[in-house]
Amino acid sequence: MSLYIESISIESDGTCPLLSYHQARIDRTIGESHSVNLSSIVELQVNKLIVGHQQKLRILYNKSGVQEVKTQPYVIRLIRNLTTVNITFDYDHKSTDRDAINAAFALRRQSDDILMVRDGLVTDTSYGNVACYQDGVWYTPESPLLGGCRRQSLIDKGLLTPKKIRIEALNSYPYLMVFNGLIPYGRVIIPKSRIVLAD
Repeated sequence: MSLYIESISIESDGTCPLLSYHQARIDRTIGESHSVNLSSIVELQVNKLIVGHQQKLRILYNKSGVQEVKTQPYVIRLIRNLTTVNITFDYDHKSTDRDAINAAFALRRQSDDILMVRDGLVTDTSYGNVACYQDGVWYTPESPLLGGCRRQSLIDKGLLTPKKIRIEALNSYPYLMVFNGLIPYGRVIIPKSRIVLAD
């Protein structure tokens, strides 16, 4: 039976602003008839924590229910540069099986992370969604490898605009932003000069 993962940010004040988006993704992944109640899980974990800094709540689950819950302090990974890597695989659900992503990540050369490209279109990094800046607008790939919770939240707020971003047009975007459920909007921004286009 497939095993899935949710990585949820518990903010320094004990709140989880993206909780409804995480719940919606779980419901899409295993079906609403298979109940995983995030609110009760988060409440129990928050009551155990000494708040004051960001925590990562990691939940492993499948159609049988929650298999593991773990909370730990979270520090944002340093991502200064990216190398593009062509891929052919899908990753529609946030599964614990990351073998294909890990194999792609191994091709990063000297970079901190990869920017995955499928069918000539920019998708994601190994751990986050992306957006590319052009003329005052942040555009996010129309078809990411995995539609993240923060990505959807930012689209709903009008802060991101979905668009097909072709790899040959990447140089026309001065900046690329990386974000996910734990990395907030605007925290990791990489200039185009630090993106290596692989052969």
